[in-house]
Parts: sequence; C-alpha cells; structure tokens
Amino acid sequence: MDVHQIDLAEARELISNYDTQLPRFTVDTSAVDEGLMEILVDEAREQADAIQVASAAGDAESLKRAAHVLKGLGGTMGAPGASVLGAELELQAERADTRRDGLVALISSWANGLT
Repeated sequence: MDVHQIDLAEARELISNYDTQLPRFTVDTSAVDEGLMEILVDEAREQADAIQVASAAGDAESLKRAAHVLKGLGGTMGAPGASVLGAELELQAERADTRRDGLVALISSWANGLT
C-alpha cells in the first residue's frame, strides 16, 4: 500500500523544516499487516475530511484534534511525511494561524491519493 505520495516540493514550501522533522516520525512498520493498514488508511481519510470541515468552519479545537490524530496515524502507517503535516497543522491550530489553506489542501490531496 503506497502511503508516501506527498508532494515534496509543496510540503517543503509550506514547512521550512519539513526534511529535518521526518526522522522524528519514522518508525518500523514491518509488523503492520495489510488488514490493519486498510483500517489506518480509512482513518487517515476520515481525519483529512475532518480537517477540511474544521478548517472551513474555523473550528480550531476540532482542527487541532484531527491534526493530532493524523500525526499519530502517519507514524503508525509508515508515512512520516503525513505526521509532519499533521504536526505543523496542529501547531497552526494552537496558534490560531489562519494561513493554513495550502497545508489543508496538501493533506487532502495526500489522503485522496492513498491506495
């Protein structure tokens, strides 16, 4: 299952320290079987949808919660880039930073491309 198709150029543009954060979220996923991976992918898609809804509604608390879940899911499913995106979005939600449209769109694009 491919969980790594994040647009790196866009991620690096949106998050200046994207590459330095990746090792923080890189974990061994050899014990994750196909059935569990399918569950994780479904949950990642749900969280990406929740992120879009919360962002559009200006609901910082729901946005922060969904971004936090995505951050954890990314690590579990072997997609550290998704964890970096979730971590950054979580920080932006905590700071009430409204310049997050590009990050929300990148997360959505990643989740929609999961196979």
